[in-house]
Amino acid sequence: HTAGVFMRTLIDWRDARRREAEARGEKIPTLGVSPGVRDLRWPNPVRPGDVVTFYSQVESKRETKRPAWGLVGHLSRGLDQAGREVLSVHGFVFVARRGT
Repeated sequence: HTAGVFMRTLIDWRDARRREAEARGEKIPTLGVSPGVRDLRWPNPVRPGDVVTFYSQVESKRETKRPAWGLVGHLSRGLDQAGREVLSVHGFVFVARRGT
């Protein structure tokens, strides 16, 4: 459930940032599919009533065999109200390159 809530929160956050940028007239890159995740971990349990805050940080950017797409890697973490890590995952997403 924690991973599912994280994914829903991530998508909602991205959609809100996209709407804000579009309202300012900014062009934002198209996101493609995710080739997957690695090292999905739940180091501490989430209990009823816990409040979990999620954070993501870009770890890597690289070119791919497809010239129109780059691959962005990110580390995402969930911390409970006491600051204990309850979720950790390295994710990846294809992002349209500028000028394509």
